Amino acid sequence: MKQPLIGLTCSLNETETRISAYRGYADALLSCGALPVVLPLTDDIPALLERFDGFVLTGGGDIDPRRYGQWQKPCCGAITPARDEMELALARALSERPDKPALGVCRGLQVMNVALGGDLYQDIAAERGAEVMRHRQSQPENCASHEVIVTMSSLLDEVVHAHSIEVNSLHHQAVRRLGAGFEPCGVASDGLIEAAALSGHPFYLGVQWHPERMWEKTDSDRAIFTAFVEACRAGR
Repeated sequence: MKQPLIGLTCSLNETETRISAYRGYADALLSCGALPVVLPLTDDIPALLERFDGFVLTGGGDIDPRRYGQWQKPCCGAITPARDEMELALARALSERPDKPALGVCRGLQVMNVALGGDLYQDIAAERGAEVMRHRQSQPENCASHEVIVTMSSLLDEVVHAHSIEVNSLHHQAVRRLGAGFEPCGVASDGLIEAAALSGHPFYLGVQWHPERMWEKTDSDRAIFTAFVEACRAGR
Protein backbone atom coordinates (compact mmCIF):
# COMPACT_ATOMS: atom_id res chain seq x y z
CA MET A 1 0.00 0.00 0.00
CA LYS A 2 1.35 3.44 -0.95
CA GLN A 3 2.23 5.87 1.78
CA PRO A 4 -0.38 8.56 2.33
CA LEU A 5 1.01 11.92 1.22
CA ILE A 6 0.58 14.50 3.98
CA GLY A 7 0.87 18.25 3.53
CA LEU A 8 2.40 20.21 6.44
CA THR A 9 1.69 23.92 6.60
CA CYS A 10 4.80 26.01 7.09
CA SER A 11 6.15 28.68 9.37
CA LEU A 12 7.59 31.80 7.78
CA ASN A 13 10.51 33.69 9.30
CA GLU A 14 10.30 37.39 10.08
CA THR A 15 12.11 38.50 6.95
CA GLU A 16 9.96 36.16 4.81
CA THR A 17 12.92 34.38 3.28
CA ARG A 18 12.55 30.85 4.67
CA ILE A 19 9.66 28.42 5.18
CA SER A 20 10.02 25.54 7.64
CA ALA A 21 8.23 23.00 9.82
CA TYR A 22 9.33 21.47 13.11
CA ARG A 23 11.02 18.13 12.47
CA GLY A 24 8.86 16.27 15.01
CA TYR A 25 5.84 16.39 12.68
CA ALA A 26 7.77 14.66 9.91
CA ASP A 27 9.34 12.08 12.21
CA ALA A 28 6.00 11.17 13.78
CA LEU A 29 4.25 10.84 10.41
CA LEU A 30 7.10 8.83 8.89
CA SER A 31 6.99 6.44 11.84
CA CYS A 32 3.28 5.87 11.13
CA GLY A 33 3.89 5.06 7.48
CA ALA A 34 3.06 8.41 5.87
CA LEU A 35 5.14 10.67 3.64
CA PRO A 36 5.12 14.29 4.89
CA VAL A 37 5.84 17.27 2.64
CA VAL A 38 6.20 20.91 3.74
CA LEU A 39 3.76 23.01 1.72
CA PRO A 40 4.60 26.28 0.01
CA LEU A 41 2.54 29.39 0.69
CA THR A 42 0.04 29.28 -2.14
CA ASP A 43 -3.52 30.29 -2.88
CA ASP A 44 -4.05 27.26 -5.14
CA ILE A 45 -5.97 25.28 -2.53
CA PRO A 46 -7.75 23.07 -5.12
CA ALA A 47 -4.36 21.83 -6.38
CA LEU A 48 -3.31 20.91 -2.83
CA LEU A 49 -6.56 19.06 -2.20
CA GLU A 50 -6.12 17.15 -5.42
CA ARG A 51 -2.56 16.09 -4.65
CA PHE A 52 -2.46 15.35 -0.90
CA ASP A 53 -4.28 12.71 1.14
CA GLY A 54 -4.37 14.71 4.38
CA PHE A 55 -3.09 17.86 6.02
CA VAL A 56 -1.48 18.95 9.28
CA LEU A 57 -2.02 22.57 10.26
CA THR A 58 1.11 23.12 12.30
CA GLY A 59 1.92 25.29 15.30
CA GLY A 60 3.35 28.79 15.11
CA GLY A 61 2.63 32.47 15.72
CA ASP A 62 -0.61 34.35 16.28
CA ILE A 63 -3.48 34.83 13.85
CA ASP A 64 -4.34 38.41 12.96
CA PRO A 65 -7.28 39.26 15.28
CA ARG A 66 -8.99 41.10 12.42
CA ARG A 67 -9.62 37.64 10.97
CA TYR A 68 -12.04 37.00 13.82
CA GLY A 69 -13.52 40.45 14.21
CA GLN A 70 -11.27 41.94 16.89
CA TRP A 71 -8.67 44.70 16.89
CA GLN A 72 -5.12 43.76 17.83
CA LYS A 73 -4.42 44.25 21.52
CA PRO A 74 -0.93 44.86 22.97
CA CYS A 75 -0.94 41.30 24.33
CA CYS A 76 -1.17 39.77 20.84
CA GLY A 77 2.07 38.46 19.38
CA ALA A 78 3.63 38.67 15.91
CA ILE A 79 1.37 37.85 12.96
CA THR A 80 2.11 36.57 9.45
CA PRO A 81 -0.57 37.70 6.97
CA ALA A 82 0.50 35.39 4.14
CA ARG A 83 0.34 32.35 6.41
CA ASP A 84 -3.06 33.38 7.78
CA GLU A 85 -4.45 33.76 4.27
CA MET A 86 -3.37 30.32 3.10
CA GLU A 87 -4.15 28.34 6.24
CA LEU A 88 -7.60 29.81 6.79
CA ALA A 89 -8.54 29.09 3.18
CA LEU A 90 -7.18 25.55 3.49
CA ALA A 91 -8.98 24.91 6.78
CA ARG A 92 -12.30 26.11 5.33
CA ALA A 93 -11.88 23.90 2.29
CA LEU A 94 -10.98 20.88 4.42
CA SER A 95 -14.07 21.36 6.56
CA GLU A 96 -16.10 20.65 3.43
CA ARG A 97 -14.06 17.62 2.35
CA PRO A 98 -14.83 14.52 4.44
CA ASP A 99 -12.36 12.58 2.28
CA LYS A 100 -9.44 14.78 3.41
CA PRO A 101 -8.42 14.30 7.08
CA ALA A 102 -7.11 17.36 8.89
CA LEU A 103 -5.10 17.57 12.11
CA GLY A 104 -4.54 20.97 13.72
CA VAL A 105 -1.80 21.46 16.32
CA CYS A 106 -1.80 24.48 18.68
CA ARG A 107 -2.07 27.37 16.18
CA GLY A 108 -3.65 24.77 13.88
CA LEU A 109 -6.58 24.27 16.27
CA GLN A 110 -6.98 28.05 16.42
CA VAL A 111 -6.89 28.34 12.62
CA MET A 112 -9.59 25.67 12.34
CA ASN A 113 -11.75 27.51 14.85
CA VAL A 114 -11.39 30.90 13.16
CA ALA A 115 -12.02 29.33 9.75
CA LEU A 116 -15.35 28.03 11.10
CA GLY A 117 -16.34 31.44 12.45
CA GLY A 118 -15.04 31.19 16.01
CA ASP A 119 -12.69 33.50 17.88
CA LEU A 120 -9.77 33.46 20.32
CA TYR A 121 -8.38 34.86 23.52
CA GLN A 122 -5.53 37.02 22.24
CA ASP A 123 -3.63 36.31 25.46
CA ILE A 124 -4.90 33.96 28.15
CA ALA A 125 -3.16 35.63 31.07
CA ALA A 126 -4.21 39.14 30.03
CA GLU A 127 -7.83 38.25 29.33
CA ARG A 128 -8.51 35.52 31.88
CA GLY A 129 -5.86 36.26 34.51
CA ALA A 130 -6.00 34.27 37.74
CA GLU A 131 -8.99 32.27 36.48
CA VAL A 132 -6.71 29.91 34.57
CA MET A 133 -3.52 27.94 35.06
CA ARG A 134 -0.24 28.74 33.36
CA HIS A 135 -0.44 27.48 29.76
CA ARG A 136 3.07 28.40 28.62
CA GLN A 137 4.97 25.85 30.65
CA SER A 138 8.39 26.21 32.26
CA GLN A 139 9.12 22.48 31.82
CA PRO A 140 10.98 21.21 28.74
CA GLU A 141 8.77 21.00 25.65
CA ASN A 142 8.76 17.19 25.67
CA CYS A 143 7.37 17.01 29.20
CA ALA A 144 3.74 17.09 30.25
CA SER A 145 2.55 19.98 32.40
CA HIS A 146 -1.20 19.49 32.89
CA GLU A 147 -4.17 17.20 32.37
CA VAL A 148 -6.75 17.27 29.60
CA ILE A 149 -10.16 15.81 30.38
CA VAL A 150 -11.40 13.96 27.29
CA THR A 151 -15.07 14.15 26.32
CA MET A 152 -16.61 10.69 26.32
CA SER A 153 -17.60 9.29 22.90
CA SER A 154 -15.81 12.15 21.11
CA LEU A 155 -13.32 11.72 18.26
CA LEU A 156 -10.46 12.34 20.71
CA ASP A 157 -11.86 9.65 23.01
CA GLU A 158 -11.97 7.21 20.08
CA VAL A 159 -8.36 8.05 19.24
CA VAL A 160 -6.66 7.98 22.66
CA HIS A 161 -9.00 5.52 24.47
CA ALA A 162 -8.70 7.46 27.71
CA HIS A 163 -10.83 9.85 29.71
CA SER A 164 -7.87 11.99 30.73
CA ILE A 165 -4.40 12.49 29.27
CA GLU A 166 -1.27 14.41 30.24
CA VAL A 167 -0.10 17.03 27.74
CA ASN A 168 2.52 19.70 27.27
CA SER A 169 1.45 23.35 27.01
CA LEU A 170 3.26 25.96 24.91
CA HIS A 171 0.62 28.57 24.02
CA HIS A 172 -0.51 32.02 25.14
CA GLN A 173 -3.69 32.12 23.04
CA ALA A 174 -6.70 29.79 23.14
CA VAL A 175 -10.12 29.12 21.67
CA ARG A 176 -12.75 31.44 23.15
CA ARG A 177 -15.97 30.99 21.16
CA LEU A 178 -16.21 27.85 19.05
CA GLY A 179 -16.96 28.07 15.34
CA ALA A 180 -19.99 26.50 13.70
CA GLY A 181 -20.05 22.73 14.11
CA PHE A 182 -16.76 22.68 16.03
CA GLU A 183 -17.39 20.69 19.21
CA PRO A 184 -15.08 20.50 22.24
CA CYS A 185 -13.63 17.06 22.89
CA GLY A 186 -11.01 17.94 25.51
CA VAL A 187 -10.74 20.64 28.19
CA ALA A 188 -8.15 21.62 30.77
CA SER A 189 -9.11 21.62 34.43
CA ASP A 190 -9.46 25.42 34.27
CA GLY A 191 -12.11 25.06 31.56
CA LEU A 192 -10.07 26.18 28.54
CA ILE A 193 -10.77 24.19 25.39
CA GLU A 194 -7.83 21.92 24.56
CA ALA A 195 -9.27 19.90 21.67
CA ALA A 196 -12.19 20.16 19.25
CA ALA A 197 -13.57 18.19 16.30
CA LEU A 198 -15.94 19.13 13.49
CA SER A 199 -19.31 17.43 13.80
CA GLY A 200 -20.08 15.19 10.84
CA HIS A 201 -16.50 15.13 9.51
CA PRO A 202 -14.65 11.79 9.83
CA PHE A 203 -11.39 13.44 10.92
CA TYR A 204 -11.17 17.19 11.43
CA LEU A 205 -9.44 17.38 14.80
CA GLY A 206 -7.51 20.15 16.49
CA VAL A 207 -5.47 19.89 19.69
CA GLN A 208 -3.99 22.79 21.66
CA TRP A 209 -0.88 20.96 22.83
CA HIS A 210 2.11 19.70 20.82
CA PRO A 211 2.01 15.91 20.24
CA GLU A 212 4.91 16.23 17.78
CA ARG A 213 7.16 16.97 20.77
CA MET A 214 6.02 13.98 22.85
CA TRP A 215 4.93 11.23 20.45
CA GLU A 216 8.01 9.08 21.12
CA LYS A 217 7.23 8.68 24.82
CA THR A 218 3.49 9.31 25.23
CA ASP A 219 0.97 6.74 24.00
CA SER A 220 -1.84 9.25 23.57
CA ASP A 221 0.27 11.54 21.38
CA ARG A 222 1.46 8.71 19.18
CA ALA A 223 -2.15 7.51 18.91
CA ILE A 224 -3.16 10.89 17.48
CA PHE A 225 -0.68 10.58 14.61
CA THR A 226 -1.50 6.91 14.08
CA ALA A 227 -5.24 7.58 13.85
CA PHE A 228 -4.70 10.54 11.53
CA VAL A 229 -2.54 8.51 9.13
CA GLU A 230 -5.05 5.64 9.15
CA ALA A 231 -7.81 8.11 8.31
CA CYS A 232 -5.70 9.36 5.40
CA ARG A 233 -5.29 5.81 4.13
CA ALA A 234 -9.03 5.20 4.41
CA GLY A 235 -9.79 8.32 2.40
CA ARG A 236 -7.52 7.42 -0.53
